[in-house]
Amino acid sequence: MTTSGSLADAHGRIEGNQPAALLGRATESATDLDGDGLPELLLGSPWEEGDAVASGAAFVVPGAAVATHGPVAGVATVVLLGGAEHDLGFGYGMADGGDMDADGHRELIVVAQANGDGTGTYDGRGQAYVFRGPVQGTLTVDDAILRVDGSHGDDRFGQYGAHGGSLCAGIDLNADGYDDWLAGAERYSPATSSGAIYSFYGGVW
Repeated sequence: MTTSGSLADAHGRIEGNQPAALLGRATESATDLDGDGLPELLLGSPWEEGDAVASGAAFVVPGAAVATHGPVAGVATVVLLGGAEHDLGFGYGMADGGDMDADGHRELIVVAQANGDGTGTYDGRGQAYVFRGPVQGTLTVDDAILRVDGSHGDDRFGQYGAHGGSLCAGIDLNADGYDDWLAGAERYSPATSSGAIYSFYGGVW
């Protein structure tokens, strides 16, 4: 026998700050970004409007906050904002990056959907931003310690289709003591969409 339920049975509901912000496009977990011994949630809101239409935002929310009802602005402990000159759809993907610099704090990776040229023109190559831990307060893309751009228009680096980010992080691939990360680009080949996976070692910056 299958037990049925509804959204009314949910123990909590976190809502977007604005109409059409698409909070939840990226929803991931983090082991412990702030060092309090408890997990967090990573929530992307890629069409949230900041300095530009759909510049996007991302939020770190304490795990216990999932039992609350209300806007994400009321429960987020960290807010990351996209930049009008750089990207479109910041928060399209997120990942706990692990400890990339072996300093005892975990980094955070946030993907933007499109790459901007500063004139309001965007292509779909995607961007990934790395923020050094511990992440705290309100940050912008200018606070990132590393930014990686896709190779060409519409290669969708760090994302896959309309379903969120293509990231794998927090793993030490080469056993050097630094956590590494991978990102997909499903349209790496414009002609064939053969796709590609890029790997990045920690500890190199």
